[in-house]
Amino acid sequence: MTQLRKLSELPDMHLEAGVLGVLTLLLWIQALFTSPYHEQSIDSLRGDWMVPLAVFAFGLLYCRRIVRDIGLEAAGRLIGTITIAALHAMFLFFLFEQGWVWLREGSFPFGYARFGNRDNLSVLTNTGLSLVITDILARSILKKKASFLPAPLLYTLLILGLLATYTLTTRNGTVGVMLFLIAMTGMLLSRHSISPKTLVVGAVLTVAVALLAIGSYNTVSRWQNLSESGNIALDTEHQRFWLNDKIFPRPQTTSGTPLEESAYMRIVWAKEALKQIIKHPVGAGYNHQALGSAIRLEYDGPIRVGASHNGLLELTLGGGVPALVLWLTFTAILLRRGWVSFFKHSHLTGHRLEMFMPLSALFIGPRSAQTDDRAQ
Repeated sequence: MTQLRKLSELPDMHLEAGVLGVLTLLLWIQALFTSPYHEQSIDSLRGDWMVPLAVFAFGLLYCRRIVRDIGLEAAGRLIGTITIAALHAMFLFFLFEQGWVWLREGSFPFGYARFGNRDNLSVLTNTGLSLVITDILARSILKKKASFLPAPLLYTLLILGLLATYTLTTRNGTVGVMLFLIAMTGMLLSRHSISPKTLVVGAVLTVAVALLAIGSYNTVSRWQNLSESGNIALDTEHQRFWLNDKIFPRPQTTSGTPLEESAYMRIVWAKEALKQIIKHPVGAGYNHQALGSAIRLEYDGPIRVGASHNGLLELTLGGGVPALVLWLTFTAILLRRGWVSFFKHSHLTGHRLEMFMPLSALFIGPRSAQTDDRAQ
């Protein structure tokens, strides 16, 4: 009876599973019957969709086993502790190695990491900090714990995560961390009386957000030249640098400052992906480099375009508007479940789910954010 009671604490996930099932069936139908690049779509579905889906299903089954043995809250604390420890072990490794290079060479190596690109590092910092912030909020608001870690260690890990976000120059991860801190400040102020202690915490978090914003602006050239690079990027009809950066000349800015290629390329990819979605509203077949495949159907010659570096655009271009609607439905169901669970029933699992939502799109394109092999 005790095991049945513990299993009853788990939410019914039939609706989420049904939406994912329909979406998976849709993608397979497109890959097999309508995609202009069948083999590529099938290969991408097998490696980039079915494998994460299988891991997701295995995780759910494993969680049920843990809940059956020790209960929902204890299982959440155990998983939270292990995940936080694993992520911050990587932070410590990166920070230690940066410190060693600093001592050896005399200058601090901002952005240096032995493995992983900035998108990968953004995932690590955002995931780790979201779990730490969840635990801090749970202890402050609900007087419950989301991990077995002592409070002083949690605050130490929060500082380390913020430091790693700055020194690794994660860019997208910095934006995510700022949103987490703003949400944390808002929840503290809304759920507590405005005491001096609360005001101090709010002020510290506000200063942290400001310092991260200033530090990111000063260390990442993308933000400083974003306006000019963006205006040039929107004019894809009169320049071809984005099609092949090895053949076509780099566009020049009117002010004479160097073009910020990273921002330029991402804006170009987003614009061209939207154009291709309009041309293929029902999808062209799932592919972790759907943009590059669609561009090659339209342009001749050597093309160096891979993924759009945006999971939602890649999914919509590959699976069409129906796939986007199904994915947004899946995301909305999870968001609502987490919101109701935390704010109505004060369950920590709900807040973990809510904090996870900014990262949920990772499931749809685990390889789309990697450095693409554009020379094909």
